Amino acid sequence: MSYLYGDSTPSPLKSNFIQFLGEALDFSVHILQSATHIQLLGKRMVAAKEDADAEVTRLEALRVSVAAALERTPKGAPESPTSACAKGMLASASELVARSAAQVAATLAANIAAMKAQDAQERQACERALEELVRLHDPPGTIATVHLVQEGAHYAATRRTQTSFGLACVMELEIAAPHPFGQVARVDKFVPHLEIQAPEAGGWLRKEIKDRPQRLEKYYLSEMSFAPGAATLRLRASADGGAHGFDVEIGDKAPRVRMVRIGDPEEGPGAFEISETDAAKMLELHEKLQAAAIEAGQNRTRLVEAKLDQHTFLQLPDPALLVDRLVGAMAPVVQEIAQHSLAPGELILKRMVGDHRREEIFVSKASLDEKLSALPEAQRSKFRALGLSVDFSRQPPPPPESRPRSLAPTPPVPSVVVAGAEEDESTAFLLHGRSSTGSP
Repeated sequence: MSYLYGDSTPSPLKSNFIQFLGEALDFSVHILQSATHIQLLGKRMVAAKEDADAEVTRLEALRVSVAAALERTPKGAPESPTSACAKGMLASASELVARSAAQVAATLAANIAAMKAQDAQERQACERALEELVRLHDPPGTIATVHLVQEGAHYAATRRTQTSFGLACVMELEIAAPHPFGQVARVDKFVPHLEIQAPEAGGWLRKEIKDRPQRLEKYYLSEMSFAPGAATLRLRASADGGAHGFDVEIGDKAPRVRMVRIGDPEEGPGAFEISETDAAKMLELHEKLQAAAIEAGQNRTRLVEAKLDQHTFLQLPDPALLVDRLVGAMAPVVQEIAQHSLAPGELILKRMVGDHRREEIFVSKASLDEKLSALPEAQRSKFRALGLSVDFSRQPPPPPESRPRSLAPTPPVPSVVVAGAEEDESTAFLLHGRSSTGSP
């Protein structure tokens, strides 16, 4: 679905960005508050280790002092009762110091374990918040790939996304009947009759390679992968995904269709070219399979993996880095929407709902800014580029040399590339719907 700006001019948006913006701000507040707690836990762990080291140092100094005092005290002959008593006192002092040092180490280990558990809980909560965000929405600059591979009578399906600001996610998909991929499917479920010409060995006396018809509608779709401008299909002759069939690669550059025979080399050559007519048939199959895959890509159930710059999100030293990247990606889109919104204090989008009607989706900047009220001023300044606060919007952005070097540059042109996916169209998070007929 395509969206219009508030002044009814076309936009590149394919999803409800206003709803995403509200949820992204809620997510960002959660992450920043958790990041603050994680940093405090880190400081507490360092302080606890330093305190424990200082305590052990004092204990050892005490042992040395006792030994020195006993050494200076007259004790008489080595076999005298005074010498024996001094030896016992030194042994007792050393034992007490060792016991106390062990108690300090045990207490430190317990405290560190408790703080690490709290750290893990905070990080897991951050990952759950990220899961909720990407389960329903794709951030700006997202490229998605849907992958299905046969596992028994069903497909294991995942959706991999990569953003322009370094966030990569893998989401597990749930596919159930009556979806076409609810079980392992044959080609004829999408194209009833699909015949192409492919080189094949034949003849009784002498094997000759000739183009012969191949009835592909009887082949099973054992594996599929769909990305913008590229797709891979594994067609197999048997339902168990055996070793005989064809691999198909489809791209956006000529030749758009490439095919490879899989199986016995004596049956024919591996890679071969197909005619334009046959290529058109394969592209028709691809179009129908891709549409079904994009639909399946909306049923996201579980976040399998999340990384930022190839680093596991759960192990990031500072999860707040993701907020900086996310705001940098959202800012150009928000600014573009604001420029096309006729009401200065609102962000407005429109979409066609049929019967010559447009639905208007809008949210006030003040309500979005209110979501940030729980943050201290230093953290609220991270959102300055969004222009939600009057005070922030009057301040110029920081010069490039003052920005953290670790932050990736934001693409100058706002875009949401989702490989045809659509978002949930509910208008939660202080969103309102307005409908109009005729001209806006």
